Amino acid sequence: MTEQNRHGVLELAGVYLVLGLILLFQYSRAFGSEERFLFFALMLAYLWTMGLLVYAKLRFSLSLLEPLFMITALYEGIFVIKPMLDLRSGNMEEHGIPVLSGGGKATLLFAVGYTMMFFGYYTRQRMQFPGKQRQTGKGWEPDAQMIPWLYGAWSVTFLLCIGCMLSQGLSLRYIFSFGAEGIRRAGEGNTALLFLSNFGITLVVFWLMILEYTPGRLGKIVTTALCTLYILMRNARWLMLVFLLSPVILYYRKRGREPRLLPTLLAAIGALAVFAWMQANRGALASGGAMGGWGAGGFTLEKLLAPLESDLSTYRTFYAMVLKYPSDYPYLLGSTFLYGLILFVPRALWKGKPDNPVRDMIEHALNRQARASGTAVANIGECYANFGPVGVVILMYLFGRGAATLKRYCMEETVGKGSIMEILYAVSDPLLFQWVARGNFSGNVYITLFAWIPALLLVHHLGKEKAV
Repeated sequence: MTEQNRHGVLELAGVYLVLGLILLFQYSRAFGSEERFLFFALMLAYLWTMGLLVYAKLRFSLSLLEPLFMITALYEGIFVIKPMLDLRSGNMEEHGIPVLSGGGKATLLFAVGYTMMFFGYYTRQRMQFPGKQRQTGKGWEPDAQMIPWLYGAWSVTFLLCIGCMLSQGLSLRYIFSFGAEGIRRAGEGNTALLFLSNFGITLVVFWLMILEYTPGRLGKIVTTALCTLYILMRNARWLMLVFLLSPVILYYRKRGREPRLLPTLLAAIGALAVFAWMQANRGALASGGAMGGWGAGGFTLEKLLAPLESDLSTYRTFYAMVLKYPSDYPYLLGSTFLYGLILFVPRALWKGKPDNPVRDMIEHALNRQARASGTAVANIGECYANFGPVGVVILMYLFGRGAATLKRYCMEETVGKGSIMEILYAVSDPLLFQWVARGNFSGNVYITLFAWIPALLLVHHLGKEKAV
């Protein structure tokens, strides 16, 4: 074991113990028997699942930049940390539906599903991860032919993204003034052109290629500013996460380095605290009034996680789901996965296109209000709603295999500038946020395809990347 990995193991073990103690102190004597049962189930799930991550770091030299690290962080936040905090505060309802009684079964399914994902991640690769990595091409070197193609592709994609926003009732003046001026016509959105929103991730990929492959600062500054404008006005947290993290991941991958866990964790907490403080004071920020700080009660873990509330609280939908399937509704038998076969058809061409079965899944688990508000469930919930516990076991194993494949084919050593596969990995790793937190297989597949296919087609057309 190298000195760097030894320090990494100690850091991760320290986080494991400290976070475990913090969770342990969430226990309350006011808990009833049902709350106590769920509390101990959550603690056991944490000890087991995070224990597996520590084992992976010790046994396989797990990198902080690997998919397994991102996946585990998300699952712990959704299925352990957030429910533990909500349990203490008594916030165990979703859209008026009590979900506490489903917590024990759901937590067991999470622990089983994570274990199968972990096995899938290391099956047949366990001897490859610590070993030698294959060599890929050196990536592109900027030349006069490539630069206009990159900027042209980015410009067309940006126009498509703006066109989608215009079709949703936003005026150009409203968009380019960050909502300060102009018109936003509520309720006048055209869903027939909503598929253009998929080009948001394509825009980020082409932007990252511009940063990596083109000389000069002006074009990079302009594209960065316009990307920031679009992402802020679109208000998609997952896309903002990809936009912020992908350059950082690519920076470390190009240099063959790995960020330290503790500084990364402190930076993430600091950034989250800034967003949480802005959210707590959003009224004052909008009106120019006096700041209220953290408000009544001061700083708490709940307030720190407030910017991610709608993503981390998806566990409650899963708790409700295990109470409704299969007792009240039959399993969906793959319908949410098969919907991907028709999702690619725009509603502009197919007026009678069926709605995504994921919406029915949410309504059955909760109610129509949840369906209308866009409430989501984590990917384990989609696995369960389609095939029950068997689906969780098999599909989570396949999810782990998919994550391992992403690592194997994208995280190779390169020389000089990053290869196109490293750029796609830098985007795909934070994109796992959407795959884990939002159980919508067909939608997530298309988002991923829009990230990969346009970039690969451009590479193929220019013929500059010899080894993909």
